[in-house]
Amino acid sequence: MIRSTGLAFATLLNDGTVVGWGFPRIGLLGHNDGGEIPRNIQKQMIKNVKMIFSNCCSFAALLNDDTVVSWGAEDYKIPAKIQTQLVNVKMISSTDEAFAALLDNGTVIAWGNGSFGGKIPRDIEKQMIKNVNMIFSTSSAFSALLNDGTVVAWGSQGKGGKIPDNVQIQLIDIKQIIPQRTKFIALCENGKIFTWGHD
Repeated sequence: MIRSTGLAFATLLNDGTVVGWGFPRIGLLGHNDGGEIPRNIQKQMIKNVKMIFSNCCSFAALLNDDTVVSWGAEDYKIPAKIQTQLVNVKMISSTDEAFAALLDNGTVIAWGNGSFGGKIPRDIEKQMIKNVNMIFSTSSAFSALLNDGTVVAWGSQGKGGKIPDNVQIQLIDIKQIIPQRTKFIALCENGKIFTWGHD
């Protein structure tokens, strides 16, 4: 498995170890874009990684014990208060500047740029607690398919983070969600299709 940020790569080897390369520092502020894996992160990942994920400037690795570590630009790494909550992680999804992790209990935890889905609004968070089946992402928004077949979304409103009211009321018995760069497509059990995001 190989993943990339804007200027760096990370590859997951068959033994569960990750190797990174690319520009360690970019931009006027010279922040780490993920090409240089810090030693403390490397130690945690040796023969212990299940999957790797990336956004524009950072990587996240799902470990065999279902916890998560990240490296890259400081703005997009896992904050300490969130790190302790990332246990029993089932899957991770990413936008260009944020990550969202789905836990085994159906709860979602997000971090990164709030405008890109890194902060979940409280009303959406309440609907999702222990109720999420899958998560999906566009370039700057997330959507979650709930266990009852309904859908919620957050992030950039114009790129899928806001479901119009006339669409929201029809999003029932959803079978599948297909993310595109700037919008989501939802397929209902009855064969109907609904979209939201960029026109």
